[in-house]
Amino acid sequence: MGQLLDGAAFLSQTNAMQATLRQLIGGALWFHGPSCDLESFVIRVGEPRTREIQYYQLTINCAWRLRQQQQILLSSEDWLYDDDNNIEFEPSVAKFWAKHDPASLIIWSIEVKPQSGDLCFSINYDYKLDILINAAAGQHWVLHRDGLEIWRYRS
Repeated sequence: MGQLLDGAAFLSQTNAMQATLRQLIGGALWFHGPSCDLESFVIRVGEPRTREIQYYQLTINCAWRLRQQQQILLSSEDWLYDDDNNIEFEPSVAKFWAKHDPASLIIWSIEVKPQSGDLCFSINYDYKLDILINAAAGQHWVLHRDGLEIWRYRS
């Protein structure tokens, strides 16, 4: 999904993507961490009528940033490599997640930018999680629900 398409097909795909991502609204950014060389956010969504909890995993293989207004708080560049070439997060990442109870970061809305395919998750506390699709071809992000892939964005 996400191939180069004509205008009408791209708009149709964008609408379908927004409909799929809409399932995440009201969910909490429950966990953040590396998954292989990709970046993952786990989103915990409770179904109000049945109280059933579903877990979504958004795995990102492109640039991303978490910002508050115009200040970037975290980004896909916040990695350290130790002497054995192991990947660790910058101290700012651990500090951010220690400050926030995972259940308190609630997704309010999700916008798909039609021209670029970029995503913008609006989260309480005026946070925005931007997923920045670059010009390089490849798989940019994948969304799983309870371990099953439900959407993949490629270009």
